[in-house]
Amino acid sequence: MINNIDVTLRDGGYQNGFHFPTDYAIKHVQALVESGVEWIEIGYRNGSFKPIPDIGITGVSPDEYIQEIHNAVPDAKLVVIAHPHNINHDDVVRMKMHGVSLLRICIKTDNPQPALALCEFAKMSGLRVSMNFTRASQININTLIDVAAQCEKAGANIICIADSNGSLRPEQTSRLINVLKCTTRVDVGFHAHDNPPFLIR
Repeated sequence: MINNIDVTLRDGGYQNGFHFPTDYAIKHVQALVESGVEWIEIGYRNGSFKPIPDIGITGVSPDEYIQEIHNAVPDAKLVVIAHPHNINHDDVVRMKMHGVSLLRICIKTDNPQPALALCEFAKMSGLRVSMNFTRASQININTLIDVAAQCEKAGANIICIADSNGSLRPEQTSRLINVLKCTTRVDVGFHAHDNPPFLIR
């Protein structure tokens, strides 16, 4: 079975500095629920990987923003994504309390422990967890298998590979997904990018 996660309010934020008004976010979430989209990512928690000046509300997803959306669209399965260096246990508890159902944690294969520890705590707090491998095209396949196994042990529900560079070909993507399906018992997700090629002059 395929489930969809809409990431417009988060990934689309790179186009407008994450300055989506809350009333727009609510309308967006409502429309997606009515359209049958299963999961809706409403933003980052406490910023992206690197600081962004004047970042908007969907780049930080404060408690009141999450709560307003949850109150307006209580049937929506809300998702927030975070980098481990930006959040702590209190953030996890508060996101769950205000209406988040799924936490997506970005994991670094060269230093997975902070993400794995957050995964364990988030699971204990009652959240579903997706562990997200960014720049998947640059990850050694054996490293991916090893860290994915650690994610499964930490309680992850989903392992998601993201083609952040927009460079994976269909056959490469199929291989990565098949490898993860054969070596773990968790659900596997894929986040594609269609980045424009660099011009060589």
